[in-house]
Formats: sequence, structure tokens, C-alpha cells
Amino acid sequence: MLLMHLKKICRSILLGLLCFSFAGVALAGAPQTVPQQDYFKTFMQHTEETLKVLVAQGTITNQQKGKIIAMYKKKDAERRAEYKKTKKMTPAEREAYSKNKLKITRTHNTVSDLITGAGLSEAQAKIVAKELYPQHRSAVTTDAKKTSQ
Repeated sequence: MLLMHLKKICRSILLGLLCFSFAGVALAGAPQTVPQQDYFKTFMQHTEETLKVLVAQGTITNQQKGKIIAMYKKKDAERRAEYKKTKKMTPAEREAYSKNKLKITRTHNTVSDLITGAGLSEAQAKIVAKELYPQHRSAVTTDAKKTSQ
């Protein structure tokens, strides 16, 4: 009799442990809510820090720094407006819109954007672009490689 009760207790404990381990696995796999990160805010913090250094070095003026920041804020506002516009479209409309837009718009060029949008000289624009986007190849490097080959 005692042996029977001991077997039942052992089975209950094992079953409880098994259920508890499955619950732990299920909770571990539950999706976590991550706060939405504003990448533009992070980009602007990096940009402002970089531009402060360039102003201190004398590469650009404080007025040019303000124009660069205003240019990026304007581009972000345009991008957000474009997103809101396309968000309301059906997938077919969105695809047709993007194909038509690709025919109309030019490709992105940071140096020319800095020249026209912020009024920098070409030399200043190349330095600013190199500092803001160190991961990108500079146009000077690729031109030098083409001429040396």
C-alpha cells in the first residue's frame, strides 16, 4: 500500500516537472514587445555630433551646419509623407506607383545633395559625406582606382 502511494507521488512529481518545463519553453518563445526605435533621431544625433567636430576643425561654418541639418529634416519629412501616401494603397497600386517613381526620380547622391541642399563646395561636401558615412566608398577613391588601372 505504501509502495503504491509512493509510485503515485513520484508520477505526480515527474508529471508536474514535465509540465513546468514545457511552460518555461513556451514562455521563452513568446514574442517580446520591443519599443519602436526612431532611426532618424539616432541618425540626427550622430550627424549633429559629427558636424560639431567639422565646425570646430573649420571645415564648415555654423551656418552650413544648420543648412545640412535642415536639409536632412526636410528629406525625412518628405520620406514620412511618402510612406503615409503609399501605406493607404493596395499592393498593386503601390507596385505601379513605385515603378513609375523609379522612372522619374534620380539615384541618391550624398555629395551632390550636400552641394545643392546645403550650399557646400565640392571639397567640403566630400569631407562631410566621408565623415557622416564612413562605411561608404568615396567617389575620389573609386575614380583613383579607375585611373590607375
